Amino acid sequence: MARIRTIKPDFFKHEGLFDLEQETGLPVRIAFAGLWTVADRDGRFEWKPRTLKTDVLPHDPVDFTQVLDALETRGFLNTYEVDGRRYGVIPSWDRHQVINNRESQSVLPPPPQLDNASATREPHVPNAEKDSLTPAPAEGKGREGERKGREQRGRARVDAAGLAPGLARGVLDDLRLSGDDLLRTLTDVCKLELQAGAAPETLREKLIESFRHFNQARPRLQITWGPARFFGEGHWRDATLWPWKDGGSSQITVGLYRQSEAEEEARAKTERRRAELELLQGANANAGYSVWQSMRSRLQESLDSQSFDTWIKPLGTAGIKDAQLILVAPNEAFGQVPERFQFNRFLPHTVPSIRMIFGDGG
Repeated sequence: MARIRTIKPDFFKHEGLFDLEQETGLPVRIAFAGLWTVADRDGRFEWKPRTLKTDVLPHDPVDFTQVLDALETRGFLNTYEVDGRRYGVIPSWDRHQVINNRESQSVLPPPPQLDNASATREPHVPNAEKDSLTPAPAEGKGREGERKGREQRGRARVDAAGLAPGLARGVLDDLRLSGDDLLRTLTDVCKLELQAGAAPETLREKLIESFRHFNQARPRLQITWGPARFFGEGHWRDATLWPWKDGGSSQITVGLYRQSEAEEEARAKTERRRAELELLQGANANAGYSVWQSMRSRLQESLDSQSFDTWIKPLGTAGIKDAQLILVAPNEAFGQVPERFQFNRFLPHTVPSIRMIFGDGG
């Protein structure tokens, strides 16, 4: 049953969701918002991709399992199992939703460690055990062992979601830092580290120590990051990645002059462009044009006008070579389009595959 939910203006500015959509080519933003209307008052729902798709994206030609997996991989969703059935929960639920008191109580089982508490409230953990998030080895063999292993991993994921906000706030309090964006960034960092098995107290000490070291080193750095970027891009992990003005640091003696990411990316693009130019040599442009025009017509018949105008019209062809149809796209955001819209349905048997190149050299 669909429900009315709240959506904040900041949702449309969420860089993490935008980046995930660009990387995967999946409609994760609208899907994530749609899941809010499916979830119950505690942010829980049954993990049934086919059923969820009919409620959230009924008209999109997309594999909803891939959408759910992408959102789970980046921490926007957590999963858990109870009695062999899989459920999902939205970890940020309590920060963004105000539930009408008249809404029915959840009939879905809570995540294992929340048996006596609502998922819309963060668990208070005053003195977390050092190794409380380290998954225990699965017992038993075969399917039983696999089931227990999945349950343990599910508990670890939800434990991390519950502990991360409090841990992040504690770190910021110790460092006398504040800000909603910074808190969200550090919460995401803490959740990922806890899910990977980091002990909460050890992680807390590492984050505090790294930022204090960074603060002392700021005058000697060629580039100074703000706290959100420092934590969010992982600079807290390894000070050898910091771009020092000179090699005189008594604490850091290696890796002081790494080639900038921009230079590395430019070189990689140049190499890819060279390979693409070699690919285009000898391509049959006329044959490629003929095949692509036929495919475009059939795609236009099978897709809605918005999908066609957004994802198909911008594509062109550079010809056919080595039994591959070479398609040219504006940028890498189109990289998953052939798979997403099942181009292989319309390929002639003489041209069984597609190669994508990008107009920006990417």
